[in-house]
Amino acid sequence: MPLPIIPVTDEQAKAVQKLADFGTTVIEETGQLARYVGRVLGTTPEDAVGLVIGDPLHFVRTAIASKYDGWITRLHRDRDVIPEPVSPSLAIPLLRAAYDESRPELQELWAQLIAAAMDPQRANRVRRSFIDTIQRLDPFDGLVLKELYAATGAGTLSLIREISSSHG
Repeated sequence: MPLPIIPVTDEQAKAVQKLADFGTTVIEETGQLARYVGRVLGTTPEDAVGLVIGDPLHFVRTAIASKYDGWITRLHRDRDVIPEPVSPSLAIPLLRAAYDESRPELQELWAQLIAAAMDPQRANRVRRSFIDTIQRLDPFDGLVLKELYAATGAGTLSLIREISSSHG
């Protein structure tokens, strides 16, 4: 026996279309985030998917990752760096902490730390304690570090290293 045809209103049709569009967006955004995480870790995107699937703040973190990608690419280009994959033991806690930060004053510090971790000349100076230190900072602290850098020329990693050792 055939199923009865139920008439659909214009509003219901629009709602179904929006749901279909949302599903497409989820798939596209998941792919973009997985590719980026895979690039940082040096793995194929399929290996990185497990890190991002099931994340309730997926869209927020995808937007943040896109912002970081731009900053990191620019930092590497300005420094003439060919980035290398980061050890998962450092990359995973680093990316998780960075993606949880939505305040621009601190996002720039995270981008610099990720870029340094991917830089073969700087990677050996990036420590897990830096992650803990940046997580404890407030936006004003990020602005102070930026101004200190502008005034003294001391690298951000040097300043973070000093903060880590004195408060660690």
